[in-house]
Amino acid sequence: MPILTLALEGLIIALVTIVYGVRWECYYTAWISVVMNIVFTTVLLASVDLPTEITVILIVYVAIGVVSAWRNWRVLFNLFGAKTFGALSLTVALANWSLLSWTHDLWKAISGSYYFNVQHLSESAIEYLLTWVCITVLVQIIGLLVKKRRKTEHVLGGNHL
Repeated sequence: MPILTLALEGLIIALVTIVYGVRWECYYTAWISVVMNIVFTTVLLASVDLPTEITVILIVYVAIGVVSAWRNWRVLFNLFGAKTFGALSLTVALANWSLLSWTHDLWKAISGSYYFNVQHLSESAIEYLLTWVCITVLVQIIGLLVKKRRKTEHVLGGNHL
């Protein structure tokens, strides 16, 4: 008998990935992390029913990730790290619980309309994109704050993990 539901499992995996990214990828994103997160994004693509537009966007995202890992384009590595993948995973977990509707209020603030009127993108695709971008930005900011705190502790001789 399973202890966790699939929805709760997705949420826990997303949060653990984000915490890992904030804690261990605060200075740089390693090549192997990029490769693993590309693999995990591919698995996510194969296992979750996403809006068609998001599937296409993620296929392009994975292709860029593969090329950046293959060519060792370190300047792009942060885009494929645990914080970004964790944000994507959290977006999917929230979508499983139908918790993406808050994006309508954000869209209203941005565009002045409750109606998503972006050409070639469905309402659900915009919900996914806005959620992923917002969570990614929030997680990246948290990562920068943790990095700053760790540098300060190091300079002051503080103890850190």
